[in-house]
Amino acid sequence: MKVTFPHMGNAYIPIKALLAGLKLDVVPPLPITKRTMELGIKYSPEFACLPLKISVGSFIEALEQGADTVLMAGGWGPCRFGYYAQVER
Repeated sequence: MKVTFPHMGNAYIPIKALLAGLKLDVVPPLPITKRTMELGIKYSPEFACLPLKISVGSFIEALEQGADTVLMAGGWGPCRFGYYAQVER
């Protein structure tokens, strides 16, 4: 299993360490680029917010690098973050 996760600022550093500590093969997210944005915009619903589009683009790039499992948090709250995993599915 090769696991990736969304790039959320510097939070990727402890997330990568946690997953590596669990002996998982980690494919860390690449820095966000114009290509990341273009992929996210292309494959996300039109109504989606910019952070969702960035995470979709980031996941696509990680899948291209060999990731086969995506780790995404969810939950309830004031923004749509809790719904990302459902939309990205």
